[in-house]
Order: sequence, then C-alpha cells, then structure tokens
Amino acid sequence: MPKLDDSDDEQGWEDNSKFDGKEDDAGRAKPLPEIVQAFVHYVSAAKFRKAIHEFLAANARPFEDADVDSEQRLEWTETYERYAALIEQLLEDFCAMKQTTAEAVFTEVRRVMMTGGLDEEFLPTALRICEYDHFIEQISLVANEPRHKRDAEDSAEDSKEDETSAGVWKLDGR
Repeated sequence: MPKLDDSDDEQGWEDNSKFDGKEDDAGRAKPLPEIVQAFVHYVSAAKFRKAIHEFLAANARPFEDADVDSEQRLEWTETYERYAALIEQLLEDFCAMKQTTAEAVFTEVRRVMMTGGLDEEFLPTALRICEYDHFIEQISLVANEPRHKRDAEDSAEDSKEDETSAGVWKLDGR
C-alpha cells in the first residue's frame, strides 16, 4: 500500500490522531477507527494541501480585490466547479488507496463526530473544504496575498522611522 505522504509528519500524525479522547472500561484511550485516522492524516498532509493551494493560485486572478461578500460573479461558478472536481478526485484517490468507498469513510467520520471523539472543529472544517463559501474565502485570500504582504512590508518600513519603546527592558540590579 502506498504511503500517504509527508514522511516527516507521518509519525506525528499517527501518534496524535489514533485516539478519540475517550477511555475504555480499563481507563485506556480508545483508538479512532483506522479509516478515520487515515482520513485525518490525508486531509492534513502537505500533498493534499499543496494540490488545493496550486489550484487556488493558478485560478486566483479573477478574485483579486473582488468583494466576495457582495453579489457573486457568474464566472466564479465555473472555477468553483473545477475546484469541487479536484476535491472529489483527491477524495476518490484516498478511497482507492484505502480500498473503500466514500460512503464508508464518511459513515465512520460522522460516527466519530457524533461521539465528540475528535476535536470538535477539525472534522467539520475538513469536510467544509468542498463548500462554496470556503472556496470563495480561500481563493480571495490567495488572490490578495501579494497585496497583503506588500502592505505589511510597507507598514513595517514606515514604523522603523517611528520612535517606539518596543524591546526588552532590563533592570540594572541596583
């Protein structure tokens, strides 16, 4: 079976994603189902995140300085549909790698979510990745990242000229 990826992070994810935070009758931590452990690792891995970021970066131009809180442009729908297809393909790849179905994976994920066995925010956030609102938020951040970095650098440069009292204060010991 192929490795999920992120060999440097893999052991850390295995160590941190095996347990559901609950204890069995003997007081030992109960492990998460193997498929949920694998899913947590897969959606958190650099390979998964990189594929999404590369798509967003390659398609971000129409979203520069766009007011995503107002009326949505029609051409954004086509970009979102391609994004959703990418996410579906990534999840299909995961299912093929684990020799399972999406229904089986999400049945287990839903079961863990209902028991409160994993961080209350992690799985809903991971599952939210396919939603249009999440897509719009993320692509607009990627589209405007260079401007935000420039603004931050300009602000840092301007503040160098200001008299500030930032720093470490030490007593002289007298």
